[in-house]
Amino acid sequence: MYSLSLILYPGVAFVLTVIFGFWLSCLGKPYHQVVFNIHKLIALAAVVLVGLQFSNWFKSGEVQPEWILQVVLIAIMMIILFASGALMSLDKLDYKLLRLLHRITPVGLVLLGVWMVGLG
Repeated sequence: MYSLSLILYPGVAFVLTVIFGFWLSCLGKPYHQVVFNIHKLIALAAVVLVGLQFSNWFKSGEVQPEWILQVVLIAIMMIILFASGALMSLDKLDYKLLRLLHRITPVGLVLLGVWMVGLG
């Protein structure tokens, strides 16, 4: 069964990442290096926390088959976020498309998280 402690730290890291990302977006390009690096480090910390939580979860043996699909989808969305963020900072490809992708994907992550907690 899901508990608050399972999602608390990754959730806080996610919210902080979104806050710093919004701040970064408001500052515009070229990106402010300090805010940009804080945004990246908090995002990386969120991924590590989620990975640790999933690892502990799988070790507990409480995993239901439908949850594996959700874990895979969360991993794909995190990869999309890191890739689109990196490409936006490098000014590669279509910036508007990458920015749209970078803004939509967190909504999908929240929806998946709510779905997983609801199933737990």
